[in-house]
Amino acid sequence: MRHSISLLLAALLSPAAHAIIYFNAQEVDGDILLVGSGSIDLTGAVSSGSSPSSVSGVIYPDWGWLILGPATLFDYYTVVSGPSFGAGSVIANPYGTGDHFGIMLDSNRLVVPVGYTSGAPLSGSTTFPDAAFADIGLSEGVYTWTFGSGENTDSIILTVGNPAPVVPEPTTYALLGGVAALGFAAWRRRRA
Repeated sequence: MRHSISLLLAALLSPAAHAIIYFNAQEVDGDILLVGSGSIDLTGAVSSGSSPSSVSGVIYPDWGWLILGPATLFDYYTVVSGPSFGAGSVIANPYGTGDHFGIMLDSNRLVVPVGYTSGAPLSGSTTFPDAAFADIGLSEGVYTWTFGSGENTDSIILTVGNPAPVVPEPTTYALLGGVAALGFAAWRRRRA
């Protein structure tokens, strides 16, 4: 029994390999600002080569392209798939800051800086001047893509605009209340 508890504690306390990239797109003073940060675990990802980029940032909702940072040579991996995040046209910008990284969902590719090491922090931004979500068909909401498996499962989360917060359904509150009541009852029995 002690051995099982020790294994359980070790599993719970060991650092998770799960990595997440967060992207946020906002309309600010007549521009679209796209920022991103996080890290990626490339374990099990298949390299698809390197390519030069002539733009620092791209949003292409119809194709599912979301890339930011300054124009540079980048590596890409075939790992990501999922739905697009709108039905609009491309918008690109030759200027950006930070790392060059993102996703190209139409070809299931993950874009990372050349020589990227799994788990290394990534961050970057690109401003698209004189643009609005409606101009490019970008739909407000929260979009999530996952790839990898097991302890190497990664997520990419894109928040566009200020979507309404998710409000739990009444059944969720009832479930939480029931769990709390059971916990309180168990605590009272032990105290007695």
